[in-house]
Amino acid sequence: MDTALRRQYNALQAMIDEKEREFYPFESWMYLDDSILQRLFPNQYYHSARALRDALAAQQQQQQVQNTPTFLFPTPPNVNWRSLTPPALPQNLQSLETFVNTPFPYHFQGRNLNYIPQLLNDVNAQKQLAISGGIIAILNFLATLTLPGEVTKETWAATYYGNVFGNFVQQIFVEMKLDYKWEKNKSSTTTNGTKRPDYIGQFGNGMVFLRGEEKPNGAITIPKDEIKSKMKDWSPHIYGFLPYVFGYAAAGKFVQIYAIHPIKEVQPITEVFDLGNALQFSNLLQCIFRIACLAPLMQEQFPPGTKSYAFHAPISRQNNKVVLKFDENQVDKFYNPPLATESLKAKYEDLKHLNCPNIPKITLVTVTNDVLQVRSEPVGLVAFPATKQQLREAILSIVIALQALHQNGYCHGDIRWPNVVLLGKKIGNGFDFHQWALIDFDTAAKNNTVPITWESHPYCNNQNPILLTFAADWYQVGELLTVGGFSDELHQIDDQRRQLKAYFQSSDFSSAEAATRVGQILK
Repeated sequence: MDTALRRQYNALQAMIDEKEREFYPFESWMYLDDSILQRLFPNQYYHSARALRDALAAQQQQQQVQNTPTFLFPTPPNVNWRSLTPPALPQNLQSLETFVNTPFPYHFQGRNLNYIPQLLNDVNAQKQLAISGGIIAILNFLATLTLPGEVTKETWAATYYGNVFGNFVQQIFVEMKLDYKWEKNKSSTTTNGTKRPDYIGQFGNGMVFLRGEEKPNGAITIPKDEIKSKMKDWSPHIYGFLPYVFGYAAAGKFVQIYAIHPIKEVQPITEVFDLGNALQFSNLLQCIFRIACLAPLMQEQFPPGTKSYAFHAPISRQNNKVVLKFDENQVDKFYNPPLATESLKAKYEDLKHLNCPNIPKITLVTVTNDVLQVRSEPVGLVAFPATKQQLREAILSIVIALQALHQNGYCHGDIRWPNVVLLGKKIGNGFDFHQWALIDFDTAAKNNTVPITWESHPYCNNQNPILLTFAADWYQVGELLTVGGFSDELHQIDDQRRQLKAYFQSSDFSSAEAATRVGQILK
């Protein structure tokens, strides 16, 4: 290749996020689709990246004319491949395994340029798969990569399978117009030794779709066992009502796909594929297409109108002074100086003793290198009540949480819908989503000890500050009833919501009386 093109590549590669660079080596650029380039370069450099791609492709085409090689992955006839999605999500292992391993009704060319496997017809024999240029580009790119186990670089397996289960899967979901993000683990552990999966893929609502473990070589049973050992208890906040999610284990050039069940049982649903074999490589890609076709059905198993937090993706607030990291069933909150005060640590140590189903349990309060870490569980879903029943359940949950908080002498001080989350509770073999929790106690303080800082309180102003009290908490509960994007169903009970708001903001009552009143008005 032209050295000038190589220099252009080096300059553009330096602009890509450091964690993604290894997934786009020089040899792959001629196959990158416009959608990938737009994601990598959402700025003025997109056109430069596209020009480099086209120049490399033109140079490659000249060489192909000279060498007359076979095109790696020819595009099949243009028919919608999403017609392969079944009418319902397979519920048992046998039906799932049958669906995932049913061959596609068309010829699919494998890694070997001289070998085109003949694939059998399935029940959609009259249908043929329509694959976009973006998917074709990635398939061609995958065919150029050296297989894991054939290079000495320890990290090559992670790079290779990051392209197979990361970029390839993501491009499929781009075609399906599904928001999907995946992340590779760059280290073996997180804070305090909490192990992270090598690969995690989530939809935009936070639902986990795929987990993966990789080794550069050795027995495939080792990464398979790690799938289970790295999982915690099945969390409804990232798996919803799903009967299973998918996982893969890879050791060198060998890979297998699994169904992971709520009891953390890891069951194979494919053979162990040897990617050095053209037919097996082709079959793996078909199985990936198949499990992707189940994604829309799987998303229906997640509580509607809710969103989970990104699994293991840090969230920074207040200019990185506060960082949140979410695990399967817990959240770690890190306070950097100057927020990591002794008084904040003492408050959370005190709140550790709270025992209320509507307040996440604080399980760890510690300071390391002047950074305060507070861990709590479980992790709830970001949600907003959409029905009268949900509104009643949410307000009653808040009343119970405030009863526990007030009995310990604390006011919350920041009661807003973003600080109210939906919890999943295990019921038999499934989960129930009828319980809510009050979170974020950074502004909590002992009754009548600190000034109110939120501007929505009618008596709050700089000239005449008032102290945070239990009554101020109830005032904010009243605000919840009229602030937010309410559904049509909740707009039909505007009078009841205003009546309950007036009760919280003007009455003198106990928590028990408040719970009764909520039930009476929102019956």
